[in-house]
Amino acid sequence: MIGQSGIRLKGRIDRVDVKPDRRGVRMSDYKTGTTPRNLGDVILNGGAEVQRALYAITIRQLIPEASTIIARLVYLDTMGPPAGLDGDILERAEETTLRFIDVAVEGLRNGIAYAGPDAFAGYNDLRIALPAALDRYQRRKQEGFDAAQQRLVPLWAEP
Repeated sequence: MIGQSGIRLKGRIDRVDVKPDRRGVRMSDYKTGTTPRNLGDVILNGGAEVQRALYAITIRQLIPEASTIIARLVYLDTMGPPAGLDGDILERAEETTLRFIDVAVEGLRNGIAYAGPDAFAGYNDLRIALPAALDRYQRRKQEGFDAAQQRLVPLWAEP
């Protein structure tokens, strides 16, 4: 259970290494895709990359004595270093993620399901559920979407 909203997370982390004294934890998620460009600059990527922050939130709850946490993505297509977050940057990513999860859950509890900034993007597999006349639908609904999403817009500007 995370955040003020108490939403329940369920899932698996590919690999968790814990120091014998439980004060240090390193989580690794293995990726088979191509390493994204500028990955070193990515923290939350506008809400598209919350996996490492969610892992750290989970570890802080399950292993509260851990004072050092590293959450990383390991891309198997390259010999480059893993994309890790730790320290203050990871803590800020966790705080930001929790804040926006609470906003989204509050919206859902009030009957509002926020469409993300890529809801109409061509690569979004869920577009199949949208109307066939997508351009007209988007123009007609965009003002309402923008008004409803004002509390989430700052997340989409996160690096």
